[in-house]
Amino acid sequence: MKLVARLGILALVAAPMGAIAAFGDNSPQVEMATPGVGNGAIERFTARFNTPMVPLGDPRAPSPFTVECAISGEGRWVDQQTFVYEFASPLPGGITCKFKNRDKLKSVSGYDVVGQSEFTVDSGGPIAREVLPSRYGSEIEEDQVFLVSANLAPDPVSVAANAYCAVDGVGEKIPVDVLPSDVAPKLLADLGTDRWEVQSFLTNSGLPQALPASAEDKAKALASVVALKCRRPLPPGRDVAVVWGKDIKSASGRVAGADQRFDFTVRKPFSARFECSRVNPQAGCNPVKDAWVRFSAPIARAQAEAVRITLPDGKQLTPIFGDDDKNKAFVGDLKFKAPLPAALTAKLSLPVDVADESGRKLSNAERFPLDVKFDAPPPLVKFAANFGILEVKTGGVLPVTVRNVEADLAGSRMDVGGQSLKVTGGDGEIAKWLRALDDAAEDKSDEVKKGDEVAYINQTGAKPLLTPATGKPFKVGLPGKGKEFEVVGIPLEKPGFYIVELASPALGQALLGRNAPRYVAAGALVTNMSVHFKWGREQSLVWVTALDSGQGVAADVQVTDSCTGQVLAKGKSDASGRLAVPAGLPKPETYASCENGNSAPLMISARAGDDFSFTLTDWGQGIRPYDFDLSYGYNDPEDVFHTVFDRALVRQGETIHMKHIVRKPIAAGFGMSPAFTGTLRLSHRGSDTNYDLPLTIDANGIGETEWTAPAGAKMGDYDIQVLVKQGEEDKTIWTQQSFKVDEYKLPTMRATVNGPKDAAVRPTSLPLDLFVGYLSGGGAANLPVELRVGYYATNGVPDGYEGYTFGGRAMTEGVKPMDGEGEDETVQLPPTQTLPVSLGGDGTARTTVEVPQTLDQLTSMAVEMDYQDANGQILTASRRIPIYTSAVQLGVKTDGWLMKQDDLRLRFVALDTAGKPLANQSFSVELYSREILTARRRLIGGFYAYDNQMKTTKLGATCSATTDAQGLATCQLNPGVSGEVYAVATTKDASGNVARATQSVWLVGDEDWWFGGDNGDRMD
Repeated sequence: MKLVARLGILALVAAPMGAIAAFGDNSPQVEMATPGVGNGAIERFTARFNTPMVPLGDPRAPSPFTVECAISGEGRWVDQQTFVYEFASPLPGGITCKFKNRDKLKSVSGYDVVGQSEFTVDSGGPIAREVLPSRYGSEIEEDQVFLVSANLAPDPVSVAANAYCAVDGVGEKIPVDVLPSDVAPKLLADLGTDRWEVQSFLTNSGLPQALPASAEDKAKALASVVALKCRRPLPPGRDVAVVWGKDIKSASGRVAGADQRFDFTVRKPFSARFECSRVNPQAGCNPVKDAWVRFSAPIARAQAEAVRITLPDGKQLTPIFGDDDKNKAFVGDLKFKAPLPAALTAKLSLPVDVADESGRKLSNAERFPLDVKFDAPPPLVKFAANFGILEVKTGGVLPVTVRNVEADLAGSRMDVGGQSLKVTGGDGEIAKWLRALDDAAEDKSDEVKKGDEVAYINQTGAKPLLTPATGKPFKVGLPGKGKEFEVVGIPLEKPGFYIVELASPALGQALLGRNAPRYVAAGALVTNMSVHFKWGREQSLVWVTALDSGQGVAADVQVTDSCTGQVLAKGKSDASGRLAVPAGLPKPETYASCENGNSAPLMISARAGDDFSFTLTDWGQGIRPYDFDLSYGYNDPEDVFHTVFDRALVRQGETIHMKHIVRKPIAAGFGMSPAFTGTLRLSHRGSDTNYDLPLTIDANGIGETEWTAPAGAKMGDYDIQVLVKQGEEDKTIWTQQSFKVDEYKLPTMRATVNGPKDAAVRPTSLPLDLFVGYLSGGGAANLPVELRVGYYATNGVPDGYEGYTFGGRAMTEGVKPMDGEGEDETVQLPPTQTLPVSLGGDGTARTTVEVPQTLDQLTSMAVEMDYQDANGQILTASRRIPIYTSAVQLGVKTDGWLMKQDDLRLRFVALDTAGKPLANQSFSVELYSREILTARRRLIGGFYAYDNQMKTTKLGATCSATTDAQGLATCQLNPGVSGEVYAVATTKDASGNVARATQSVWLVGDEDWWFGGDNGDRMD
């Protein structure tokens, strides 16, 4: 958009005096004057003088100009030479503002201001401020309608004559048609102002976010918005520009003055394509992977359901739809779920006259029905991982998955035994083999040049890891003769570390593309022990446990540098399996390696009898602190620097005294830090002003500093920082502490607001006791005060029950529209009310506040009383009073956010308003499922409205229970459905008031568990 050029013209109108200063005239004068632009409109006028005009630090000095403008504003000095005038609102088009020097305007030195004395800011003609659709949004349609918002209502005839569309590669200007004036208001209303693109359009256009309700008022508010479209359909897939011409005029004859260009891309032609996974580009579809039919634009669900893959025997495959698509009227991607038929050619057919939601027909319809070739399942030889641990008590069998390979797989293995370890180098040798396994699994290829072309030959797994000298040959018999998909076991039996490698020519033919075997290797540790390691600065811990029982194991422990093989520590774990290692072990890094001088992983091994096990510090998937909500740190703890102030608020000229305490965190708590000297920096927040003071901390970790705020010190907060030397480097300690310099008055009065002592349960009104008195004694007789009462939602979880959800809305069956925030209904709290009150002769008053009966959740009533202190300031006293809907607080929690659809377990607690358990409180539970129904409807060229509705269905599963002496109860239900389910528990207090607790949980069926267990799962 060429808006900058237009605003440059405006700046020249305001500031033609720059050449004066260039010739060396140093008399006081304006050296720069320019309008300031934001969101496409003029928002401010800035003038800069060549000499200081006001004293330093006086931003409230009078304006140097008299202003004549239809839009009001306010000016301020930002420094001694620069004055900024902010308009109350961005200037609409057609506005001229004049700034004239005040009479007898002088500089701060007393010299008269000379040179140009009058400056004009002209907002010009109808400049385009914003376009909908956004230039930065998605692609546009062939018959796209554009909404153009100008800063001044343009003449529609002038727009039609001077605006045009330009298509990349087409050397002509395509005229535009200006649509009737009621199109833009209706379109924006249909789209809804809660959509972000509409909000952005209105904001950038300087229009109100909420449009008027009446058609007449709406038309007036949107008078500067024009709807237009290109006269011819736009070619698919091409770049297009809408040009707002420089000769476009307003009704008053003002001209835009510069071309503005808005670039877009037209969507691609409507087409369909078939996608499947292939072993190589020349192969057919892999039947063990899902296949997809993808449309470039969504089609009607009924047409999507009619897509078929027809097999040679006449059987037809139908697409399946995911949870995200099952409630949509239009879908674009169809999945055919694996396993698919193998070793055959099928036909993909689409319904006749398939069209997208815009009515476009397929551009590549002639390709369908499409022949689709499915190959036989590709060869597979796969271990579960490059390395794994096998329990010796379960047989020590290493599983391998095979498919479409030789009837017998050739292999070799090498084993490193426990105590009978014969590999030279010990643990370091094992670490070396682990690195070799990782290297063997890396992708490798050779680059070969054939003329100007470069080809890559796959070498991944082309070379064996084990040689005849290191490995022992063996055969893996396959019951399925290599053709069936099967998992077979390789028995390893004895404890120890093994390398197992298999070779398959069939796999090599498929993956390497040549007649050569493909090697697949894995490492396996057969053991009944697990080794755990926790590094510490002062002491490290090794813990050895048995895999079958979880009990500690007494074993010989060794800590080794895995890169060099150097033994760093030795010892024997006690009967509980623990061994404390003294300080001195190098700090392990999460991403350690033996390359480029990085920190080496530590290898910790344990040997007991003939058993052997180990762990490495670069294994990041062990039992980690954050899996169990335990605190941990990444770095060495910094020294704690804490300052005690004698006061935290000072005036200019007053002194603040500070006592500094420094301690070093250690395992036992805190220790003394060595004495040091440095600099205490007082840094003003919001500017670059700093005050540096000398700092000395003695051997006891104590230091004292005082500072007197100088006259003229900046008001505001001052942060405390400490600057010290650590070797050759400067270090800054950020204490997160601060104090404030400000002008203040000490209060001479005190005030209180008190509500009823008993809990307020569905009150119709509440009495409030007010008091204002003097600190010297006595009440403020007959003092007028102002009372404000507001209502705020609160979760109000009682102490000790943080895992429970208390309260919640009632649910009813049916379908309700959703708002822009994704909610099916919004609870409106009562508005804030203001009440004038006069205190009595003793400074007290009792008043009664009516409480709305529409509150259906725990609500906090905020009461604030404003009063005038004798020092002249307006002070406030406040109180928050909880409003309960029932004398019972009912809470619910689940055993997790995700549970099985046939096993929903809920826990409940019933408390009184004081948070005490309620025994023998009966309640009932109902379940509801919720679905979001989405429909998209076309409004006009390229614009769509989304109708989102929430469907709530009551489920048949229910339960009821009664709390025990601790106020607790449980329920177990079988909802029988998957997806999001809401549990709504209700009970009543002695007065019949309903208490409610609502909790959502996600239920899944057996086919929906897309992840397995992790290290944070509990064994129970």
